[in-house]
Amino acid sequence: MSKQAKQKTSGDCAICGGSTRLAVVPEWEVPASATKPAVTVHEVECLECDDCQERYLEPEQIKAFEIKVIEAQRAAKNLLSADEIRQVREALGINKERLEKILNLNPKSFYRWENGLSIQSDVVDTVLRLLRKYPDAVYALAEERGVSLTIPKGRPRKAG
Repeated sequence: MSKQAKQKTSGDCAICGGSTRLAVVPEWEVPASATKPAVTVHEVECLECDDCQERYLEPEQIKAFEIKVIEAQRAAKNLLSADEIRQVREALGINKERLEKILNLNPKSFYRWENGLSIQSDVVDTVLRLLRKYPDAVYALAEERGVSLTIPKGRPRKAG
């Protein structure tokens, strides 16, 4: 974490009871886990105590922080962003639930990925990149999974 923070407002420290202020930390280091890379998150809003210098996140700040961490981890792993995932799905013209069935994914997977709440696997990222490049392949996958799709005029029934 950077030592620089911008003051915005004040309150009581949950750690020592001292005076706190809302701060924006320019850089916050997030260590690596077993499956996710270490990343630096920028412009993190948190509370900072003037007395004990402790920094912590209130519940409403945690969600915003987690979304920034997921964005940074996706970028570090060179995965599609939330917006790119949404663009692939929308370009296919298929709603989230139907595409989850076609790709044999858990319900709400696209919701979580498109809203920055979780990271897609490397394999799913590869499949989405392939569907972006070869969109007609989704019809072959749908046929194999028994998911009906309306085929736009001029598109072949099977990919390839």
